[in-house]
Amino acid sequence: MVHSCNNDRPCEKLDAWRAACANLRTAEARFAPVQSALSHAERAYFARRSAVGRGTGQDPEVEAVKARLDQAYEDDRVFGSALEEAAKRLTAVRVPDLAALIEKVEILRRIGCDDSVTESILSDLRHLQARDRASRSA
Repeated sequence: MVHSCNNDRPCEKLDAWRAACANLRTAEARFAPVQSALSHAERAYFARRSAVGRGTGQDPEVEAVKARLDQAYEDDRVFGSALEEAAKRLTAVRVPDLAALIEKVEILRRIGCDDSVTESILSDLRHLQARDRASRSA
């Protein structure tokens, strides 16, 4: 998407928007394999537990698979937090134009942000509306 700099939104604002988007995309890219690894670890753990059965004592294989599952949960927490922080930074950056606002809404919907981001979006809409009115009256 191409966004242009103008007098109302200096290029620094556009750069901030681009940096926030890039940061979020990086966090998403890092989180995706973590989610996949967690899903795989959960399946492996529960499959092993079913194969061994309950009440048969400690199984070293179950313990090893459980350790991998625990690590996958920790990775999910860490990388999920990084993605959440990137999303928060994205919502804090004012969009430079309507195209960026559409992109922002699409990104936030894709990553599943809650309704608290609505305030950020409304703020951007109000700002773009005020800028549009000002340019029409000039």
